[in-house]
Amino acid sequence: MANISIVGTGAVGTAIALELQAQGHRISLIAETLPGNKQITSDLAAGIGCIFKPSSPLVAELVLDSYEDYMSLAHSESCAPVQNTKLNIVTHNDKMPAWASRVKDYTVISETRATYDTYSFHPGQLGNWRVRTLEENGATIKNRTLSDMEIEALRDGNQLKGDDYTILTMGLSTRDILPELHLYPVRGVLVHFGAGSFNYTASKSYMNEDSASYIIDRPGGPIIGGTFDRFVGSCTEDQKLEIGARIVDNAVREFCEDELARERFNFQLREDITAGYRPAVSGDPILDYGDKNRRVAVITGFSGQGWVTGFELARRVREHVESNMFPSAVV
Repeated sequence: MANISIVGTGAVGTAIALELQAQGHRISLIAETLPGNKQITSDLAAGIGCIFKPSSPLVAELVLDSYEDYMSLAHSESCAPVQNTKLNIVTHNDKMPAWASRVKDYTVISETRATYDTYSFHPGQLGNWRVRTLEENGATIKNRTLSDMEIEALRDGNQLKGDDYTILTMGLSTRDILPELHLYPVRGVLVHFGAGSFNYTASKSYMNEDSASYIIDRPGGPIIGGTFDRFVGSCTEDQKLEIGARIVDNAVREFCEDELARERFNFQLREDITAGYRPAVSGDPILDYGDKNRRVAVITGFSGQGWVTGFELARRVREHVESNMFPSAVV
């Protein structure tokens, strides 16, 4: 059993914390902001298990290896923030992708459309559920910023005082400690509608990643969203409204086949609209581990896909952490 601090309570940090706690390690979560208040990048994820067109080969592998675990969670009564949904995707041809056999009910509809079963979730609610679960099982929640002394220790590659291992999962804030990682921000806009806005008999979600357009029927009410680079670094309230209205109009025109659905997604009937940065890296996301004497892991750059890679990413991090802490136990 080891003392492990995880800095950051987003999708990646909480998944790793749960995995390590399940193995018997003593967990401390350190974060200035906890999930659910729209101030951390993970709260601004779309909330869909999308295997179609992942951002890198590594993400594709992690998403597929996490799929069954999330599908089990979607059917579990113990986790209301996750639900089963049918994902309708826009494709480029009618050929089944290599990963189709790994998901449930992949069906080719036409040369440009396909469906498969997956899960949707409410990021803020799921993050809160994870933190509560960790706390109920003995984790310590430290709602604070890092001290200057702690930041210097991490910059030098050293774990925090009292830790056997420290794991950084701070999203874009990682740049303040390790600017050499070259993280850059991508901004996304989500338009939220009420729970009754999308009243199909079965949960359905729609996605065309080429046009950055999607409708996600997720717990707590559906969202229409998209990402854009044009306003990275600045986004006024007027720009957010302008982009949100355009995103809704494009998604409704592409995905809503009946007039009733189009009426439900009238932009003026929205409950909320949010915009925020999420971290990204060129190439594969960063999994940068300390050596056996300096036990620090830096894991960032997953952006919203940190949610859907969670189970397998957490297992890999746990295996690496434990092999570094207990090398004699590794065969």
